[in-house]
This record gives sequence, structure tokens and C-alpha cells, in this order.
Amino acid sequence: MTRRPFGALAFAAVVAVIALAAEASAPGHTLTAQERRGRQIYLTGASPSGKPITASMGGSSLSLPGSILPCANCHGYDGRGKPEGGVVPPEIRWEALTKPYGRSGSDGRLTPPHNEATLAATITAGVDPAGNAISPAMPKYALDSGDLSALVAYLRRLGEDRDPGVASDEITIGTVLTATGPAAEASRAAHDVIAAYFEEVNERGGVYSRRLKLSSGAASRPPLPEDVFAVINAAPGEPGSDLVSWCEVGGIPCIDPFTTSPAENAAVSRYVFYLFSGIKTQARALVDFAAQAGEVSGVRAAIVSSPGAVPPGILDAVEAQCRSKGFAAVDRVAYRPGGSDAAELSRRLKAAATTAIFVLAPPGAESDLMREAARLDWAPNVYLSGSLVGREILAAPPAFKDRIFVAYPFWPPDPDAPGIRDLLAFLARQSQPPTHLVAQLSAYAAAKVLVEGLQRAGRDVSREKLVDVLEGFYGFETGVTPPIVFGPNRHIGVEGASIGVVDLEAKTLRRVNPPYGANHEEKPLER
Repeated sequence: MTRRPFGALAFAAVVAVIALAAEASAPGHTLTAQERRGRQIYLTGASPSGKPITASMGGSSLSLPGSILPCANCHGYDGRGKPEGGVVPPEIRWEALTKPYGRSGSDGRLTPPHNEATLAATITAGVDPAGNAISPAMPKYALDSGDLSALVAYLRRLGEDRDPGVASDEITIGTVLTATGPAAEASRAAHDVIAAYFEEVNERGGVYSRRLKLSSGAASRPPLPEDVFAVINAAPGEPGSDLVSWCEVGGIPCIDPFTTSPAENAAVSRYVFYLFSGIKTQARALVDFAAQAGEVSGVRAAIVSSPGAVPPGILDAVEAQCRSKGFAAVDRVAYRPGGSDAAELSRRLKAAATTAIFVLAPPGAESDLMREAARLDWAPNVYLSGSLVGREILAAPPAFKDRIFVAYPFWPPDPDAPGIRDLLAFLARQSQPPTHLVAQLSAYAAAKVLVEGLQRAGRDVSREKLVDVLEGFYGFETGVTPPIVFGPNRHIGVEGASIGVVDLEAKTLRRVNPPYGANHEEKPLER
């Protein structure tokens, strides 16, 4: 793509918009909508408008996506510059750019002070206020005039904008709950664990003498006021994309232990950190396990799903995995639980000689199918995601002995493991019965991760610094999960899945495989 020269008329229009924005910008720490747009461009090199931003280096005609060369990479989140590889980027905070006596460049040449117009020219044309070419290490950007004006408006505030939710004595953390439905009780239990954990932190002096304050909202609508510093999701089940998109647009760090369809590409999910892998990974693990457990070249498989139970992309991934592993045939069938579909579907699948069923439907749907299948004297292997299974699976018909396989993000620790004992002692101190232990364990781990991140970020904490710190987590021990590993290209703390077979006689799960797809071994939890 060839950069077009920044035309005089367009340039004048941008300067006018910038001037108006500067006049409208109220003093203080809160950013305007335009400045927030510019902030996202500065940090990510991509525009919330969706319009393309490209960058070119030196005299090269090669254009790269702006997301590869965002401003913050070199100039830092605070605009002070990050020396790297012998290159020392200049400070670009507004007070430094507009010093009345100018400033000296790396070549010793005195550069006059900037204004909005000259800064726009530097960004797009690579020239300083005197019209001289700047360092070839500084990219030239081609971007929409509205995006350019937003970027310059934000650069006027760079370094002085304090993130919402941070006060001298308090940090406000948001959380969202499921208010109704079968997950409501588990959601409340998760919320109470987070609140109690924060209270214990506060009793020990808080984080750098700041108390942690919890602000709660609902997962079913724009979830929280914008004055929260970070978020922990406390809504078991799939709260939808509202929370994730809200955090991404607002640049709000989020620890999410419950979403069952995490974004697998950290590039599109900079601010959201998932503790566990989702249904897609679990389903792939089940397909691989089925293929490893026996010959599948003559096996007919069916993927049974209910509308809305999982995103369509998961069904596509499971089907592709089945075909890649050599299943003889793969059928996708829709199923509506609660009606007469179970009996009809069982007859159809038996008639087709189906011997493996992957069920991606709400909890209870698989039980209906197995009851009808048992009446037909038909017992295929049934593969389930632990995110979609309830305790009723333990009451399956005896014909399905050793035929029901369930995948989980990780295998639960031994009840006598030190971390689990600590969790149970914590719940006892807080008078919280362990009636929703999975939700409580997940919330406890999420609270530990966030507090550790805040402590590592230091007294001068910011959202961007917290994201950087979290991306540096490697092997962080929560005590109740496998070690948490995050990175710039990895925002899922525990990757992979483990599989258990349902023991219908003992009413328990028995592990049948090592961790699938994980890049570290699960091990006994230690202090």
C-alpha cells in the first residue's frame, strides 16, 4: 500500500479539529471520548473506528500494520521513552514537546517547540517543527484524519492522565455477577470469596497502603461504571461478550476465571486474562483421547449441540478435529433439550450406527439422551465438556459404565493438598460453606492473581503497568490450580485439558489421561 501525501486541506481540517478538542478538554484526569480513542491508537496502533492505520520506516515504501509498530512500544506508556537496541526514543510528553526554548536532538541540532500542527506533521510526514527529517527509526504513519486528531489530542494528555479507580488510599475493583438462573448461587458464592479475600488483604494493610474496594454489577448489560481500575469476572457460565468488549474498549484489565470461550489470540484480547482454557480446547482433547483410545477409521461420530449453547466456531473446530483424526463419518445434529427430541434423536443416531457422541448442550441434555438410548439398548461412548455438565451425570444408566468421558481445564487438586486446605480454612474463617467449591476455587485463584499483579506493579500502578506485569507471570502458584503462565502472546493461564471417566458405582470421576495440550506438567501442589 502506498502512502498518500498528507494534503494541505486535510491537514488544515485536522488542525482545526485538534484546536477545538484542546479547548473542549477539561482540566483533570478524566479523558474525553476523543482522547480515549487516541489513547487506544497510541497503545495498540489500531483504531477503534476500524479504519486502517499503517506505518513505514525511513524511506521505505513498505507499509506495515500500525499494530506492529504502536507508539507505546518505543515511547512507553508514560511517553518518557524506552531505550532499546541502542536507540533512545525522545520523551514525548506535552510539556517536553512544547518547551519554549526547544530541545536538542540526538544529533545535537536544536529543535523548535511543537504545537498541534507540527506534531501531526511529525507523525505523518516524519519532519520536525523546523521541517527537517527526523530519525529514520521513527515510523511515519498513514491514518484517517479523525484518528490523527484523536492521537494528537491524547498526546496533549500523555503522562498526566491518571487511570480511573486509583486514589491515594483506595483501588476500586469491579466484579460482575449472574443475577438469575441456575448459575446465580454459584456467582454469589464467587463474589463473596473475592470480597472476603480483599477484606483479608485490607486487614493486612492493603496494597501499598491502599484498600481494595469492590464494586459489583450485572453481567447482562454494560456491566460497571467506568471508574473501576480493573475487573474480576464472578459470573460462572458464559456471560457473553459484553464484559470482554467493554474491558477491551475501555482498556480495563480483567481477570476472568469463568468464560468458557476465551479469546485464543492475545492480540485481540490485550486487557482480558483468562485463568483456564475453554470448551474448544476441552472438546479437542476429547476427540484426541477418543482417537488414541482405539481405532476410529470405522467409527461414526455425532456432534450434538443445542442452539446458543456454544459459539459456532467451536462446532467447526470439533468437526475438523474429528475428520483430521480419521473418524469414518461425522454428523452434526441440533438438539433441543426438554422436549421429545431425545427419543427421536436416539433412534436416528442408533440407526446410523453412531458409536461416539460429543455433546455440546446445556447441563442435563446428555442425561436425557442417555436415558432414551438405554431404552433402545444402545450405549455409545459419550464425550462431554466439564463446563457444560452437572452432577446429574452421576445418575446415568448402568449401561453407560466406563463410557462417559468428561474434560476439564485442569484436574482438581487432592483434597489434602496444602492449597486446598488453605482455601477451606479461608472459607471457614469467612463463614462461607463450600457449597459451590468449583466457583469458589476459581474466584479465589482469580483474586490471588489480581492482588499479586497489583503488588508487582508497585505504588505507581497503572492499568498498562498491570497488564505488563500480568504478561510476565510465569509459574505463579495460586495453591489451588496448576501454575499460572501468562505472556504477551498468551492470555490463558492454564492451557490444555484433563479427562476423567465417570465411575457410576462410586459416583466419582477417575482420571484417564495426562494433561492435554499443556506446555507444563501438572504436579502435586506445594507451598
